Amino acid sequence: MTRVTTIGALDRIPQDGPLILACNHASNLDGPIVGSWMLPRLGRRTHWMGKKELFAWPIVGCMASHGGVHPVDRSTADVEAYRLAKRILDEGHALF
Repeated sequence: MTRVTTIGALDRIPQDGPLILACNHASNLDGPIVGSWMLPRLGRRTHWMGKKELFAWPIVGCMASHGGVHPVDRSTADVEAYRLAKRILDEGHALF
């Protein structure tokens, strides 16, 4: 249905320690598509940050709630989301 292009070497992404994976996307599907393509190649658990509106969508919201996605309120400076992201990275996990 789509093509995913990678620039750079996936094998150079660290297998442990804190990591931020950023996706510059043009649609709401880009994050899940890139994530589903990339995560099996990374071989490590990844936490996700997603807009809080995502959780109001019937099927997607349920999947996000049970799939390790953490809500971010984009209408304000979401200090709690920042603290959570910092804690995830301080614990040596990957954050998408």
